[in-house]
Amino acid sequence: MVEVELASDSKPWSDPASWPSGNVPVEGDEVEIISGDWIEFDIEDSPILKSLTINGRLTFKNDTEEAVDRTLHAWWVFVRAGDLLIGSEEAPYNGTATIKLYGDPIAAPIAFSMLTEGGNKGLFVVGEVKMYGQQRDQMSRLRATVEKGDKTATVYGGLDWKAGDQVSLLPTAI
Repeated sequence: MVEVELASDSKPWSDPASWPSGNVPVEGDEVEIISGDWIEFDIEDSPILKSLTINGRLTFKNDTEEAVDRTLHAWWVFVRAGDLLIGSEEAPYNGTATIKLYGDPIAAPIAFSMLTEGGNKGLFVVGEVKMYGQQRDQMSRLRATVEKGDKTATVYGGLDWKAGDQVSLLPTAI
């Protein structure tokens, strides 16, 4: 779905040479993965980005020998004309991949164009997003309604939840 031919090899996020500016993204940056570029998210935690627009490809580095948890922090992520891939069918992601979104509940919505706007935080997808993780042959359901501001959700058992039957909900408003 990328606009120009995709690079055959990925470039590490952590390498300044991977970025047109010559600098690894820092807190508050508006980051773009340009069409044709393939960036591999090889760090454990990104700084909180103002935005991330994907016009090329972003993959999370999958360490098959040792599970590594990786977290991408951003106010919003826009998969515009590219791909966001975490794991694959053949090699599901081995660790925990998190995309943590930040926002202010009273901030103005994001205007992508004169005709299109979204909320003030989110994962907005026009391109393609595929995420493959640990196989599960069961599903679970909420046991109670989750209200705005709740810090946990209670679910029915049957899955391999690491924290029992209570799932923590991480607040992301700043």
